[in-house]
Amino acid sequence: MKTFLISILLLSSYSLCSQLCFGPLSSYSLGGNPASICTDDFNGDGALDLAIANSMTSSISLWFGDGIGNFNSHTTFTAGPGPWALACSDFNQDGNMDLAVSNVNAAGYTILIGNGNGGFSLVNFYTLNWPTKVITTGKFNSDNFPDIALGSF
Repeated sequence: MKTFLISILLLSSYSLCSQLCFGPLSSYSLGGNPASICTDDFNGDGALDLAIANSMTSSISLWFGDGIGNFNSHTTFTAGPGPWALACSDFNQDGNMDLAVSNVNAAGYTILIGNGNGGFSLVNFYTLNWPTKVITTGKFNSDNFPDIALGSF
């Protein structure tokens, strides 16, 4: 069986001669073909966490960071058919980070609402006329609500 990994490289210094120096590689075993990563503090502890789209298992792995470069615990949850790309934003403006997921194996995208403790609830799968592979968020108009841009190729 093929093993999928996520690897972390921590920047250890930036010398005066503009050379980047990274520390030793840390790797974590994943399931199901990691396709993209989104970082934010999903459990409210002040440390960055990793949300990873696993396209083969139609799941998201959420790895909780400890603030010093380690990711020791994780949870996995479903995210629609073939999650490919992730974007983080607070869509419902409750102060907790949510996820938008492009679904390459279906014509659409999924929104997952974060609870602030590292858990998510599936809000809905939104149907489009094409499978999506790329996704991002931003405030594209003047209403101050997060918007979504999707792409297919």
